[in-house]
Amino acid sequence: MKTTKWLVAGLIALNAILGLAVYQRFGVENKAFAQAGARKDILSVSGYVNGQSYLYMWDTNGGMMVVVKPDPVNKKFEAIAKKDIASDLARIK
Repeated sequence: MKTTKWLVAGLIALNAILGLAVYQRFGVENKAFAQAGARKDILSVSGYVNGQSYLYMWDTNGGMMVVVKPDPVNKKFEAIAKKDIASDLARIK
């Protein structure tokens, strides 16, 4: 009789844990906190060079431009180049 009670209690606890895991996975809205500090204005443009896909991102406040290449196999972005556009624009004026 004691074994049955412990088995039922264990199954109830397991169901509660699994239910919370499913709720957290599908029920809670995921929020991105990547830019929690200062607000940045970023202009982004995607393009193709020699059949490769690239993403050009320009921080309009700081004047920094970054070129990244997506790697869909590893699900990562590889930083290719970084350039301070603000200093180039200041030189032209």
